[in-house]
Amino acid sequence: EQGNDGGSYLSYASIVKQNPESSSYTAVPLEVFKQVVAGMIYKMKIGIFETTSEAKKKRCIGGLAVTVFRDLKGEFSVMKWGSEISCEEVETIMLKNSNKGESEDEESEDEEAEDNE
Repeated sequence: EQGNDGGSYLSYASIVKQNPESSSYTAVPLEVFKQVVAGMIYKMKIGIFETTSEAKKKRCIGGLAVTVFRDLKGEFSVMKWGSEISCEEVETIMLKNSNKGESEDEESEDEEAEDNE
């Protein structure tokens, strides 16, 4: 998807960090925007979730915005830490992303049906 300033939006898999106290934390990229410069700029919103061994269910503990730069040598650096994101906003973005994925699946099915006609 194209952004207003020539960049594009991406989707990424989540990152999981296991905690020795039987909890694990998952960082889920919610929105990622990239822009090519003399390297690459990534603007991201990331949701952070905790999973305990008892509950086995992810619980939102918040989120954050961050801008990261990848230089031409492939090295990453944080350009800017953004604001904290509430769990309510994290859940809203995740819902929007899941609805977007469903509409893209429907569009693919419509295209396939047209191809078969």
